[in-house]
Amino acid sequence: MIFFKMRFYLFLVLLLSSFGLEAKTYYINKGVKYHIGDNRYSRSEDSDYVGAYPVVGQEWIQAFQMDRPDQVKVHIDQIWGVDDCDYCKVMISIDDHEMLRLSKANNHESVDTLEPLAAILQPGVTHYLKIASYGGASVDDFIIQDVSVESQAVIRLLEPGPILKQPLDPMPMFKEPEVVPTPVPFVKGMPCKPVAPKAGWIPGEMQGRSGFDLVSKDRNAQDSGVLGKLAPGESIEFYFQTDGFPVKRELVGSAVEILLETPSRDGWVISFLQDQGPQLHGNMRRNGVYRSESFSAGPYQAGAWNKVRLQSCSDGFIHLFVNNSEASRALAAGPRPFPFLFRAVGLGLHVSKTPQAARTFATDPLQQAPGSF
Repeated sequence: MIFFKMRFYLFLVLLLSSFGLEAKTYYINKGVKYHIGDNRYSRSEDSDYVGAYPVVGQEWIQAFQMDRPDQVKVHIDQIWGVDDCDYCKVMISIDDHEMLRLSKANNHESVDTLEPLAAILQPGVTHYLKIASYGGASVDDFIIQDVSVESQAVIRLLEPGPILKQPLDPMPMFKEPEVVPTPVPFVKGMPCKPVAPKAGWIPGEMQGRSGFDLVSKDRNAQDSGVLGKLAPGESIEFYFQTDGFPVKRELVGSAVEILLETPSRDGWVISFLQDQGPQLHGNMRRNGVYRSESFSAGPYQAGAWNKVRLQSCSDGFIHLFVNNSEASRALAAGPRPFPFLFRAVGLGLHVSKTPQAARTFATDPLQQAPGSF
């Protein structure tokens, strides 16, 4: 009888809490692909695709906590490589509650937890979302991207996360994410009042060079190396344009990364959905990890030269501006100078001191030797 009353009370709490509220979506490392399995993928569905990404383990786990009782559903935007094999299964679960089994029919589609299979969870404890490949001597290999949880409760994603491990590996200690200081709001040109941009950081600039190219045709990014240092009160300005690649574009995402050479290489990652398409989303890279923490900047002009300013401002943060619009996230810098660099992933990146409207590129930038112009 007591058990029945507790269940009835919980039902009422959930029912009443649902009125007038919309479920919130919490993305986990949006834009990042994960290869789950044991690396035996040669005869798998989408085998070429799966093989383009290194294997990371049989279990993908994200720990989280909630602020109140509520139901939680799971969503995955994109799936590749799941097979209907008689020796394996791919399951999505929270704690011990199984929510969905993936099959070959889910490939190239998005999936959602059905309402009757949503997990009813409690606050005050740590819950574990798991996407795992089960089997005997061999398990299925597949790829997922853009996993999210949905609830009317406030969900706190814990770090480190998501983790990828083997079944017998120990579970790490999870903790609340570190609080990232908030920069002083941008008001009337302060604390980022424009300053004359520094010169001399373009490779070969002193010899008359005006820009350089980076090209990446696959998952192997091309790195500019350190281009210079940005000290407090300094800024750099440049223009960039991108070229997409028609060959094997389905094997890799496309991104431009503007990074600081900290021990972990932190910075801004701007991802693109289509060749020279609009900005898909921006995510921060902190402590060397691509975060679900997103930012907005723009308007981005597809196929055109876009102006970028990177400035170390008086609030102790380094700010990013795209076409004179400040990005909504900044990086803490403090009083010391930071080396900076760029990376191109799955596209051609062209960097110039001035907008080069008349500049033309080869049809396939892969045929060009990277360097300055």
